[in-house]
Amino acid sequence: MFEFFDNELCIKAEALYSEQELGLVSYSTYDRRLRYEVEFGKRGGNGRQAYIKFASIPDDLRYKIKQRCNGKSPYELAIQNKIKTLIEQDLNAIKYFNDYIKPDGEPLSIEKKREYNANANVLNAINLFIKTKNAWRRTMGGRKQNMWDAISEMVNGIRSEEVPHNLPKKPRPLRNKFDRYMSESYSSLVHGGTGNTNTEKLCAVAKSWLLARWATPIEKVTMTQLWEEFNALADERGWKPVDDQKTIRNYLYQPEVQEQWYGHRYGELKAKEKYGFQQSTKLPTMRDSLWYSDGTKVNFYYLKDGKVETTSVYEVMDAYSEVFLGYCVSKTEDFKAQFSAFKMATQFAGHRPYECRYDNQGGHKKLQNGDFLTKLSHLSIRTQPYNGKSKTIENAFYRFQQSYLHKKWYFTGQNITAKKEESKANMEFILANKANLPSFEEALAAYVELRTKWNSDPHPLTGESRISMYLESNNPKAPAINYFDMVDLFWIQRKVPVTYTAYGLTIEEKGRKYTYAKYDDNKMPDIKWHRSNIDRKFVVKFDPEDMSTICVYKETTNGLHYVTLLTQKNNVHRGKQEADEFEASFLAQVNNANKAARIATRDKTNEVLEKFGLLPEQHGLISPALKGIESARKAAGTKAKKKVKVTDIAEIEKALSNEVADLNNEEALYKKIF
Repeated sequence: MFEFFDNELCIKAEALYSEQELGLVSYSTYDRRLRYEVEFGKRGGNGRQAYIKFASIPDDLRYKIKQRCNGKSPYELAIQNKIKTLIEQDLNAIKYFNDYIKPDGEPLSIEKKREYNANANVLNAINLFIKTKNAWRRTMGGRKQNMWDAISEMVNGIRSEEVPHNLPKKPRPLRNKFDRYMSESYSSLVHGGTGNTNTEKLCAVAKSWLLARWATPIEKVTMTQLWEEFNALADERGWKPVDDQKTIRNYLYQPEVQEQWYGHRYGELKAKEKYGFQQSTKLPTMRDSLWYSDGTKVNFYYLKDGKVETTSVYEVMDAYSEVFLGYCVSKTEDFKAQFSAFKMATQFAGHRPYECRYDNQGGHKKLQNGDFLTKLSHLSIRTQPYNGKSKTIENAFYRFQQSYLHKKWYFTGQNITAKKEESKANMEFILANKANLPSFEEALAAYVELRTKWNSDPHPLTGESRISMYLESNNPKAPAINYFDMVDLFWIQRKVPVTYTAYGLTIEEKGRKYTYAKYDDNKMPDIKWHRSNIDRKFVVKFDPEDMSTICVYKETTNGLHYVTLLTQKNNVHRGKQEADEFEASFLAQVNNANKAARIATRDKTNEVLEKFGLLPEQHGLISPALKGIESARKAAGTKAKKKVKVTDIAEIEKALSNEVADLNNEEALYKKIF
């Protein structure tokens, strides 16, 4: 509260109006009047505290301040507080005394730890006070006084309930304590008689050997064997023999020592599970906030071609409701299984999740590299490897296996590390009934049935059915997903563009050809779109699980541009014998539509030709009739000067198709070829 600035006693401005300190005036009084009447020893702002010169404060307010000083003058408090304000917690000291083991193998008591920490904190403050430039001169305000007398006075003024130190009260012993602390650090603060080393049974070297011998995985020993081996080496190495193996056990099982050997003796993952800091987390409070995904065993034996087999399943689960949203059963946890499970989950949810958690196994790298998970959710985070506790879905799998899959007699057991007999398979019964094992299809149907029951059963925390919790929840940050979102996420894009022809657009997938065309609302071919896109190249996206439709895109400088949806082309019977009534009507309508389109195209082009004087009739010639639609016609306003036989184009095409090369007339043959 009080400080010296340029040898003048000052008081912190905030102390005058703060309720936590003096609180003698209101802030409005200080801000509107008082701060304009006083002089500042130090201006505030940018995180700095403002200090007012004590002598410039009005007499009545100065009198009130002195009354609040507990019988001491502000000057005395300024001196005393100089050390007190420099006191901070020394975290290194805390660690040192917490870890300190006395020679007898015991740690320091709580009281001694508190005392030694306080001593270190005060001595650190004294050191900082001495080092501070001009600190002594400013604090003493020009008074002639021995520095250690003043420091001793300041230290003695620190109340024990605030800082429970026990430093010497007189200047000389205090200075000696300080000098020793500066040279020996924290060890100088521990009383010399603490845990007398003369009674210590294990020296430092012996302790190191015991730790190494117990930790090594090369040749494990029991505690009794370790004790016997230690005593056999004691004389040779100058150690004190140990009468009771409890002495060795007590040392090795001290928490700070056990932590060092635990991983080497039992495995690092076991040590990680035991010693790693575990977060306490809250589950989501709404659906689609967090989806977990992971693969596991179906845990059913089934019979295939006379052999007993098992398979795996990849599940996607909503963390809030524990509803299994989507799954895919497959032998391996690969990209296809993960992709299919996420697709089913998205179709079921109808929304994008805010966050997806997944492990780093199987095809997740492919999912991630293809931006699939980034497109699907706002966040996609890989769970910590080898950390089952970080995945809620693993706990759900455990309960699903234990309470649902376990009911079936062909249950495989939870896993090979299961210790409970209830978690293991009845192999004797299964082998006796090997011929009665279900088929893959039957095992899958049983799994799906139990999975549905899991979703319908009560959630362990709310008592409400999981599926009800999910369906009745709403997440404003999980947007609904539409048809084109599904296309973008789950449809596969062919690398090479495909050309649209008069037969439609044909692609080949897994050795089978599929042809597509555009149909209108009446399920008739869109002839106009068809004719306008002949020979156009399209980028194709398709759903490998449903080849009935595809989406086509045009490549532009700005990326892909969606064009339309094409439907798998209808095939009609060529012969009338097998054609039904619909096909006959369909063929007739398509034929008429083709003719109408030919006429429309011819007429539209003729309008352009006529506009620029390029129509054949404008030059005394005749435009050919549309074959199969119109009869032969003459150009308007002209008469034939002589009768000319009109040859149909079909006759010419037929003659050309029937013509055979005359090998007897080589000269004519060469003219035709060359």
